[in-house]
Amino acid sequence: MNDIEAVSADLTPEEQKSLAEFKANGLPGLVRIDESDIAQWFNLYMSGKTYGEIAQITKKKKDLIVYISERSKWHKNRLDYFNDLAMHIVEKNQAVKIKSINALVTATSALSDYVSDEMNKYIQLKDKKIMKDMDTKAFANLIKAVETLNKLSEGGAKSDGGIAPNVNINLSAGASVKSHGEDGVEITTKTENGDILSLLANYKKSKET
Repeated sequence: MNDIEAVSADLTPEEQKSLAEFKANGLPGLVRIDESDIAQWFNLYMSGKTYGEIAQITKKKKDLIVYISERSKWHKNRLDYFNDLAMHIVEKNQAVKIKSINALVTATSALSDYVSDEMNKYIQLKDKKIMKDMDTKAFANLIKAVETLNKLSEGGAKSDGGIAPNVNINLSAGASVKSHGEDGVEITTKTENGDILSLLANYKKSKET
């Protein structure tokens, strides 16, 4: 698309006719604008405002704004901007996903450490008060973090595209935390040892291969 086609695509037939008349009349009002005016109009244009809206907001003649747009190739600049954005959007999306997974891995590791420490205390002391005073929100947050991590890594998807409702987390003390839906949490002890950190390590290793 050349410059003339780009401008034509950006203007209605009425605007093109009005622009031609504005030029034929000697560009009235052109000498009374400065660079700050043009910068304001361009910013409004890039934000998605129409020429009519820009004229209404700035109290300037629409024909003058359209002429400056044509002269400065606003439409071409906007197309170039969106083309550049489209080229990098996939890369940006992947970067955000990687950062999100990294943050969730860190959060899951921290929550797992807390839950493991509390379970270790209970198993060693058999003090029911420890279980009673334990922060149940930490369990819920841990499970949500694992579910979200599974979703981002596409490791927890079901055949219908959803996330499996039950999540099992093996703790270092031989305990297990199991989620039943969104609200139910079950805590049991087992003889086998496991650690969510090893699961995360396996996940990271699989991503590197």
